[in-house]
Amino acid sequence: MYSLQNQLGGGEGTVGIYGTVTTTGVAAILVALRGIPTGHVDIPSCLTDIGSGLGCPLLLAIDFDEAFGIEIDPAKCLKAKAFIPRCYKELTARNLINYRREKIRPTVCADVQNILKLPFCTHVYSFWEGFNEENKRDVGKLLRRSPYVVGIAIVQRACREPDVPAFFLRNFKEATLKDLYSLIFSTRGNALKIFTHERNSPKWLNMAPPLECRSGGKNIYDRYKIYTLEDIFKLIDFVLKNNYVQFGGVLYLQLLGIAMGGNASVFIANHFLFSYEYRFFEQLVSAICLDPSTQPISTLPIPAPLNADIFYPRGAVARFLLQTFIWLFRYIDDIGSLNNPYLEQLLYTNRSYFGFEGIYPPVLDITLTPHSSSLKYLDIEIGSRYQNNKTPLHSTFYNNKFSEPAFAHLPIIRYPHTTSNLSSHCKRNILPSRFIALSQNLTSRSSFIAAMAAVIVGLHDRGYSFGKLKRSLLESGRRHFKEISKTKQLFIRSPA
Repeated sequence: MYSLQNQLGGGEGTVGIYGTVTTTGVAAILVALRGIPTGHVDIPSCLTDIGSGLGCPLLLAIDFDEAFGIEIDPAKCLKAKAFIPRCYKELTARNLINYRREKIRPTVCADVQNILKLPFCTHVYSFWEGFNEENKRDVGKLLRRSPYVVGIAIVQRACREPDVPAFFLRNFKEATLKDLYSLIFSTRGNALKIFTHERNSPKWLNMAPPLECRSGGKNIYDRYKIYTLEDIFKLIDFVLKNNYVQFGGVLYLQLLGIAMGGNASVFIANHFLFSYEYRFFEQLVSAICLDPSTQPISTLPIPAPLNADIFYPRGAVARFLLQTFIWLFRYIDDIGSLNNPYLEQLLYTNRSYFGFEGIYPPVLDITLTPHSSSLKYLDIEIGSRYQNNKTPLHSTFYNNKFSEPAFAHLPIIRYPHTTSNLSSHCKRNILPSRFIALSQNLTSRSSFIAAMAAVIVGLHDRGYSFGKLKRSLLESGRRHFKEISKTKQLFIRSPA
């Protein structure tokens, strides 16, 4: 492509700037964008590139039924008219693409401001590093007048949340706006994240099969690690060869299940459970796409009545369940669910509720413990602020069972000693990381201060000086928080 671009004088024109991302990056973004279904099997997929330039993304749109571009610059439109046929001819000669050229419609040479309505299209791609605020607003107005658009990819070299105009929040209000490289909005509520460089890739357990995009995040709320299938195979191989457990001073090879305490055990268990959760939510999303019913449902009967599909549209039921199960959380093997009476109906895969299969395999022995007014989940107690079992929620620190007197004899070590053989960076970040985690999860100021004071005392007992702890906390506060007045009270009110 680049050699043909150079023969035409490059990708520059007379309006805007010339910029692009790598071919690999564009291809990954388009694959992820095409993953957003059109909403019905009979609706073909059509990609529109706003600010298409010479039309490189259009040539890479191999998964779309049709594609066309919109470009304001007449010089670039003339170049695209020559570039696309010549590039298509060379790519087909090398067997790199195998679709008919007619699927790429001629580029529309016009200002977005003067276009009343987009021709039929379902997905939009736009590299808008050269767009000003007025251009972005015009794009938003155009998209709002296009009823068939289900997904939009906003691409630039460094995409940040504050750069997202407000009209996307209104038009695609269910999308979560977190990304590093590109933002892909969906009417289904997805915001896919694309990373084309390994050094920028966040790390998290990823269910995407090979050749599909990976997802993750960079903010303090979503630091992830990506595990490829090759990584999973290595973890399983490690467990099979090193599944030992020590008991009574003797080392045993565990033949059934995974030995507790192994480095790989928790990741395999997490991947195993997440695979079932992924399939459960995937069936709900698929039902919504196939039956996008707008009829709202406020509640569902338990158990499901006979001939329920006659009185309850499948898409509406799926949407209701999806909204209900949003408040289901899992950390390794601990599951918490808020105000969800349908969890018991959909707990196992051998059960069904309104035609939807449950979540976990029946071999798992899951014990449901109902709570009336508050929920103790991990080290947080969640309850209703006004004691009426409704939002807003109120969270306080929960001193879990290992802090009870009955467990006082157990040699539990929560924090490493200051002389332990760990890097100084790890030991220095213990207090700031707990500060960030507790401040994000606790709504009670007094509970937060008491919990942090306990952390400080625990670290002091392990040999850390109060002076160094205070300095590390203040340095972290300047990086992560505008308001760090809480830190002063932690040392004033510390039990020590």
